[in-house]
Amino acid sequence: MIASALLASILLMPQDRVRQELPNGAVYLVDKADTPGHVRVALSASFHGYPDEPATLGVRHLLEHLVVKGRDRALDRKLESQGLSLSAWTTRDALNVVISGPTGALPLAMASIDEVLNPGGFTQDEINKELRIMAEEKLLHAPDRPLVDAAWEAVYGQEGLSPFGDLEVLAKLTPSDLELARQRIFAPAGLSLVVLGDLDPGVARLRCQEVLGKLSGWEVSFDPRMEIAPGASPMGAQASGEARAVITAGVTVPMTLAMLGFALAQQREMPGTKVFYDASAWDSVIIWTAPNAGQFDALEKLTEEDVVRLAPFVRGQASQWALGLTTLDDTNAALRAKLLRQARTFDLGQLFDTARGLTDQEIVQAWQRWSGPKSYRVRGLK
Repeated sequence: MIASALLASILLMPQDRVRQELPNGAVYLVDKADTPGHVRVALSASFHGYPDEPATLGVRHLLEHLVVKGRDRALDRKLESQGLSLSAWTTRDALNVVISGPTGALPLAMASIDEVLNPGGFTQDEINKELRIMAEEKLLHAPDRPLVDAAWEAVYGQEGLSPFGDLEVLAKLTPSDLELARQRIFAPAGLSLVVLGDLDPGVARLRCQEVLGKLSGWEVSFDPRMEIAPGASPMGAQASGEARAVITAGVTVPMTLAMLGFALAQQREMPGTKVFYDASAWDSVIIWTAPNAGQFDALEKLTEEDVVRLAPFVRGQASQWALGLTTLDDTNAALRAKLLRQARTFDLGQLFDTARGLTDQEIVQAWQRWSGPKSYRVRGLK
């Protein structure tokens, strides 16, 4: 009966685009896109499978380092020999793995995702080696990284801690600890897989079902992060400059585009400032950093009339950002996989029209969010 229901629902969908949730909770999307001779496979494992906490901080990041080596620990060389590339990264929302390359290598790409999900056990020596690599990686962090991390913590407390992790905590992990974490992180109910490009949808659909359908494991609870009210004084960070952050209800909400567009538009008046937003359909934060203390004072000096005059440029910046999400690169393939779990019917193509249609009032409200008491403040201590 379950198999019949799956087949019936698939047959009702457009031939070139198949979206399906499997009985184990895993969800996949196959989309025949205009990328001649090229395909991308993107896996997203929601953080809800294994939420970051002080005692487990960085476990998802460490697992990312290990699973992409595959069962024989030579997955990268195997993929490169067939013209495929693999990229992986861990954010507060998800562990992401993307494999891209020629259409003819799609079977190998899908088999490689299976290896990532089922890599076999890890030895203590392998864990220790990756921890040394992570220590080197930490030395390469951008100077404003502490501002960004402090802004997340100001908004969400311990739920906003950096997914990079605490190396001292990770050093206490045993292979059995990591295996248990792997089972939770890759619980099928938290997984989403997107296959995009020049492909046969029927074949790709069967591959998705083969890889995801056999998985079983932990239940996943999609509880939202709980924000903390802005403090009376800025949070400190071991960095130079300052940062502000605003809460967003997700990329599907016009106010998110208005706040992004306003910050991006103001960057030309505030040299050296940067805007950070990991696009998500869930509650999250947009963070704006500045290299020098006091740069954000300029926001309070604006008037509503100033902001209205700036509105066309805000719409333009928001539209440009939205348009960038429609390009088929690794980052946006991972975003599609993440959104498949978060907002399954949402089409990224809608964002461009939403950005162009932002009203002057929405843009004024966005400025008020950044400049008023609803914004979170971070002060550099260097």
